[in-house]
Amino acid sequence: MVSFIFEVEEPDGDAMSFSWKQLPEQPAGRFSDPTARNPTWVAPDVAETTTFAILVIVEDSEGSAIVAQGPGVIVQAPPVSQAP
Repeated sequence: MVSFIFEVEEPDGDAMSFSWKQLPEQPAGRFSDPTARNPTWVAPDVAETTTFAILVIVEDSEGSAIVAQGPGVIVQAPPVSQAP
């Protein structure tokens, strides 16, 4: 599980909405709440090691928006079992 803390201020004091996304979209991980300010994300099971980009779109009540991306999250594939 990965926790995200996103610091943003709206100088006019407008309400803000958040929309969290992962890229690639599949296999899909799970956000605790994709509209929360600071959600957690559970990585999906992967067949091969995969780097996911986690993005957040923040929009204020007047329609102004920004997109932010943190560092990539690397999800390791489980080791392949070798037959004896």
